[in-house]
Amino acid sequence: SVHGNFTEQTIEEPQAFLPTIAKIRSMTDQERAERLHWFLSVFLLVFLCVVISGTVIMVVGAELKALGSYQSLGHTAPLSKGAQVKLVILSFGGTVLLSFAACLWSLQTGRLSKTLGLD
Repeated sequence: SVHGNFTEQTIEEPQAFLPTIAKIRSMTDQERAERLHWFLSVFLLVFLCVVISGTVIMVVGAELKALGSYQSLGHTAPLSKGAQVKLVILSFGGTVLLSFAACLWSLQTGRLSKTLGLD
């Protein structure tokens, strides 16, 4: 049998979700570490949920297809070269636009820092 000394630790949500640079600099090292642990835990939880959801979709889809109850879309035509280029430009442009908007918002609210990045 395996015996260990495990302690239960919970991670609490940070008090200030989007603090200013001054607030981050005034935090103790423990507060900064707790903030990092909370956001890392949320990131890992979202990652696991996406992976599990994708796996379930792929497994259930394959089983439904094997049972014959899967209704496909039929014969679909691939996108034309022009449509593919437009889709890439739209996706890239939207990403750049949202990133630029986040930078401007952080700059206006005093949350842009050379050392801490976008807050």
